[in-house]
Amino acid sequence: MRIIKKLSYLLSAAIFFSFISLIILKPDICRDGAINGILICGRIIIPSLFPFTVCVVLLLKSGVLSKLTFASPVFRFLFGISAEQFAVVLLSFIGGYPIGAKLIDQCVSQKNVSKKNAGIMLNYCVNAGPAFIIGAVGVGFLSNKSIGYVLFFSHIFASIVLCFISRFFIDGNNINTKINTKSIPLTDNFTQSTAEAASTLFNISAFVILFSTINSYITYFSAKYPILKNILYISEVTNGISHTNNIYLISFILGFGGICVWCQIFSCVRNLKINYFMFILSRLFHGFLSIIFTKLLLNITKTSAPVFSAGKVQGYAMLYSTPALTISMISLIIIFLISISNKKYVSKILEDIL
Repeated sequence: MRIIKKLSYLLSAAIFFSFISLIILKPDICRDGAINGILICGRIIIPSLFPFTVCVVLLLKSGVLSKLTFASPVFRFLFGISAEQFAVVLLSFIGGYPIGAKLIDQCVSQKNVSKKNAGIMLNYCVNAGPAFIIGAVGVGFLSNKSIGYVLFFSHIFASIVLCFISRFFIDGNNINTKINTKSIPLTDNFTQSTAEAASTLFNISAFVILFSTINSYITYFSAKYPILKNILYISEVTNGISHTNNIYLISFILGFGGICVWCQIFSCVRNLKINYFMFILSRLFHGFLSIIFTKLLLNITKTSAPVFSAGKVQGYAMLYSTPALTISMISLIIIFLISISNKKYVSKILEDIL
């Protein structure tokens, strides 16, 4: 065990110093990769995810979910969880990748879900939201809203299947039917939700920029070693999708999530223990299920898969022009001004960001 631990330290150090060496030897690639990551955040991530994130957090804090107790027997029978906990699953469908993890972590901290059950729920609460799949991928990347809907529903159906399978692993004797029953004034709720959403988006953006930089080096060396290009598909969702023309591979990438998304999720969950083997297995299973549902929905809806050039983002400039990027940046400044107006949450936001 000690040998394995030492080897992991040596490997981490080797990767770390190799990356530093690449930055020193090829600084232009690092610069271009970081700029590309910033543009992705400003043009796609922030505009598509931030409004949903605010709404999801606001809804959770409002106490509305506590009114769903009457439906708990149905959801307990189908999925092994209470109606309120299934509402968290639904919010993960709407809010996007890290939102489900963040909400589950909050539930554990409030002792509304046991750590064991929360770890199981995490396996199917890793979902891309409709704003990203339909807006960013469907319209922005593929210039086809219909394909965006097909990808979204394939993604959700796969997650629901995972939710049903996971019911056999849920501890039925440790299901709390109460969740966030304490409501807070609307003005405080809005301020807190906006601040938390800003913190979440900056957390996401940091990882996207970092992985965009890493991917720029992978792309550079893949010209000489083509096999390296495959790493792009599992490292970061946005870059992976932009480098393929296969609709089924895109569906798999959305379900798999990618290492960048995993890092975002792991940074959000501080109150539960993650079974990393089961987590990765569920990501692979989600990806393959998404492919199956995509194939079925394309046949049912008679929708034809789009044809576009790999590595080129169709409609990207048209959908997210420079003014959109400017508005996104101005919005972030306003968000921070709102968040720091309430000093009670400044330290918490800084802890989340740092």
